[in-house]
Amino acid sequence: MRTIYNAVYKIASDSSNPKTVYVANGTYSSSLNGQIFPIPLKSYMNLVGESQDGTILDAEYQDFIIYISAHSQSFNMSQLKLINGKAGVMTSKGIDYTVDKVTINSIVDIRLTMGFLGNKTQTARLSNLTVSNVSSPQNATGVRFLAFTNSIEMTNVEISDCRSYNWMPTLEASARGDSRFKMDGCRFYNNSNYSGDVFNTIMQVSPDYDYGQRLRIEIKNSAFYNNYQVMSAQMANIRALNDTVFISNCTFADNSGGTSAFKVQGNAVLTNNIIWNPLLPREVIIPNNTSAGI
Repeated sequence: MRTIYNAVYKIASDSSNPKTVYVANGTYSSSLNGQIFPIPLKSYMNLVGESQDGTILDAEYQDFIIYISAHSQSFNMSQLKLINGKAGVMTSKGIDYTVDKVTINSIVDIRLTMGFLGNKTQTARLSNLTVSNVSSPQNATGVRFLAFTNSIEMTNVEISDCRSYNWMPTLEASARGDSRFKMDGCRFYNNSNYSGDVFNTIMQVSPDYDYGQRLRIEIKNSAFYNNYQVMSAQMANIRALNDTVFISNCTFADNSGGTSAFKVQGNAVLTNNIIWNPLLPREVIIPNNTSAGI
């Protein structure tokens, strides 16, 4: 097919016979070869590029790059490079999906933008994902999971050089129901939040207000360094619910602008971490809150 959009359009969702659209190396854009953005995905399909660096989807700052239909399930994307969009990947109420070997770079919008958004996701896996240069004068996020359920797993995910002047957690994940969040081998660095009103430059992982029942958090073998925020508050907020936060073999180093690199709430087990931020007045905040458990 001449356009990726048309190839996806011709596929019928079939749980017993999943389909794959293969995309050859090259640059795909509106001006070069008539591509239509955002490129859609649907249930029981795969979008697979020839190589992560060679298969380039360029939205030329005109639209989102990939948009998945609401309530889609069992879809996957891999070996793609998404550049120059108002947002990278947008999905709502997706169920059981995988993103692997994908690069998202140069995502810009005047009001609100995200490298990856999973709204009300139910089970997702992000692996070998690189998100960089996501920026907005208002609100920007590298990866955002709003009101997820069941599980989110992030393995070898890198988020860097993201910046905003109003609101910007590099990662935001809020959980509903009985859920767990797992991060392994990730790196967040050179991200900046210039707002004086909000915080969490590094990350915000917590229950979703009154909708959470249990949240278990595991963060290991990861590094968070050279991040900056204007507001004097913790740079990451990591809060379990009726379970435990486990942080092990991680490095929090050379972050600046906040009062501490991170804050844990609820039961917390911190093991074999390097926490070294000389420009912060505190390294980590652990509240003496017996109702939440320490």
